[in-house]
Amino acid sequence: MLPYYEIHLSETKKSLLARIYGVYTIKMATYGQNINIVLMANTLQFKQADNIERIFDIKGSKVKRDVEITA
Repeated sequence: MLPYYEIHLSETKKSLLARIYGVYTIKMATYGQNINIVLMANTLQFKQADNIERIFDIKGSKVKRDVEITA
């Protein structure tokens, strides 16, 4: 699946698929556990398009996931 993702992103500069820059593990010495994160590009730069009616942020966290859309 990764080769198709890479081809799509290279051929479609304004793709709404998030560009993944890296997957990292942060070792939290204070809490004694690791945190896995994915670093992705912000796709909201395209929210001004006329055909986009709604924007959803569907990451795993429920904290600060609301998106305010201004017309």
